[in-house]
Amino acid sequence: MTVSDYTYQRPWIPPEIESVIFDSARIVVVEGATKTAKTTTSMLWLSEQAMLSEKPGRNYWWVSSVYGTSSIAYERLKRGFPPGLMHARDDKLTITLPNESVLHFRSAEKPDNLFGSDVYAAVGDEVSRWRETAWHALRTTLTATRAPVRLVHNVKGRQNFAYKMARRAEAGEPDMKYAVFTAYDAVRWGLLDAQEVEDARRQLPEDVFNELYLCRPLIRVEILSDSLPLPVLWSLSRMKNRPSGGSTWPVPWTTPSRWLLTNTDMYVGWNGGRHHGRKQKNGSPTSLGKRRH
Repeated sequence: MTVSDYTYQRPWIPPEIESVIFDSARIVVVEGATKTAKTTTSMLWLSEQAMLSEKPGRNYWWVSSVYGTSSIAYERLKRGFPPGLMHARDDKLTITLPNESVLHFRSAEKPDNLFGSDVYAAVGDEVSRWRETAWHALRTTLTATRAPVRLVHNVKGRQNFAYKMARRAEAGEPDMKYAVFTAYDAVRWGLLDAQEVEDARRQLPEDVFNELYLCRPLIRVEILSDSLPLPVLWSLSRMKNRPSGGSTWPVPWTTPSRWLLTNTDMYVGWNGGRHHGRKQKNGSPTSLGKRRH
């Protein structure tokens, strides 16, 4: 049996995310809210990379943050193939296709396990929850084959390699592509119910909703003080009184002895008897504010 014995028709997926995941760029980074079809679209992309290979025995990797999530992806994709078209190994989480391409479902929990094999395409799933060393291992594995990779994830703060990669792709780094899709995109595509999103907005903490549904990361603030709790999480969306220009806003704290904002382009300082956060372009914080590098 060969793949040419079958006619493949790609299932419907939202055109906006389809055009991004199937873009010709080697590295595609997608920040996506829950249920925006980023996982499904990435599964289709990886499957097509494997199905269309003209050389037998090539490896294609799906790498999730943890083993349990990877096994879910494996079961979903296994059910998607027609009976008899593939050979699945539940003990190894592999799917072998008629052209002898092998889909592997792996975990980023142990980065050392991501070295070794020749890999011809890969998906990094929920990479905002990976350790950066796992990305280093995967990127190294893709070097010999110059394989394409798709990095998809929910937003989870700013202090992770996925956030940094997204910013590089967003800035237009060569051979990279970036996109962001929110829950309201999923509503527009008919994948989520608008009332469900509104219920989540009311029921979840604002910072949680902003990250998981709107792809707006938290700013993490560490307070170095004898009298204030550590750490404190604060979101730009909660700073209701900041001026329209967005450069300065009051922060409702009592006087700390020292404080800093861990986001790389922000610091917290003292200004006229009030606590302020201010974007600093030249990297020179004033007064008690101290920039972390």
